[in-house]
Amino acid sequence: MKNKVNSVFDVLKIILAMMVVLIHGKLFINYVYPWIRIAVPLFFVMSSYFLFSKLNKEKDDVKRKEIVKTFIFRNLKLYLIWFIIFLPVTIINKKYFVDYSFINGLLNMIKDIFLSGTFSSSWYIMALVEGVLIIYFSSKKVNNKILFSISLLANIFIIMTCTYTFLFPNVDFLKFYKAVKILPFNTFLVGLLWIMVGKLFAENKNIMKNYNKKINIILIVLTGIMFYIEWYFTKVLANDYYRDCYFMLIPFTILLFYYILNIKPFYFKHSLLLRKMSTVIYVSHKSFMIIFLKFICLNNRYLVVLISVVLSIILTFIVDFLSKHIKFMKNAY
Repeated sequence: MKNKVNSVFDVLKIILAMMVVLIHGKLFINYVYPWIRIAVPLFFVMSSYFLFSKLNKEKDDVKRKEIVKTFIFRNLKLYLIWFIIFLPVTIINKKYFVDYSFINGLLNMIKDIFLSGTFSSSWYIMALVEGVLIIYFSSKKVNNKILFSISLLANIFIIMTCTYTFLFPNVDFLKFYKAVKILPFNTFLVGLLWIMVGKLFAENKNIMKNYNKKINIILIVLTGIMFYIEWYFTKVLANDYYRDCYFMLIPFTILLFYYILNIKPFYFKHSLLLRKMSTVIYVSHKSFMIIFLKFICLNNRYLVVLISVVLSIILTFIVDFLSKHIKFMKNAY
């Protein structure tokens, strides 16, 4: 029997997960860094698109709330499971109870859960939960144009204070963010725009009728080139290639997702496995990297990345096996 879920998105998720691995592994950065930055924005956009597509099919407000509730709790359970699994690594890596008293360490951990991230890559899950709640409830009072404008302004603020800090020599935004240990590009603030993009695509599917593949590809190439130029420009002036947010990332991501939505659906039987694997790789790979880089002191990054990915894949099969015997483990992907 054919899988009823479009496998395009499952294939895309595993590709995006590997892009995140490259970012954290700092491999091939000088060649592909700006383009692989689309990974997290596309994860946000896809999650939002599927959620709001479901909501648009349901007119009953009670059922709509139930859909959102299910979405939120599913992601919170995902967070909880991996938080517990990697808690020892997180505590040692973050030094919660080394540099602080027990109470202060606990308070810092709670703060990180909501505004930063505890185990590696966890910030995305909470940012998605918080962002969806903000957009969902705000949309009851404010129209999409205003919400999009506000989320765009929030993204621009992050770009200016995190990527273009060299334009403000007398204000060290990054130093302040590091002092309070809250980096806005790793919070719900950066996710708001991408969640709104997914919402707009879900609520305006009529734009597919006017889709022009040739123009779409040309615009993707042009914005991709401009994105690379912007990255190179900031890399030279800021003397730092490792920034998260860029102006051209916005149109590049939107146009790319528009293209993805118009790819002809295909289906294959291992699609679900890819979906599970993409989640496990995303949430576990960096913790494995920390173990090998910081604790075991293995200096070969290529080897560390390879080992981390292999271990994440093995972990996928372990979790899949456990989920067949422990119901709660189904929330691990």
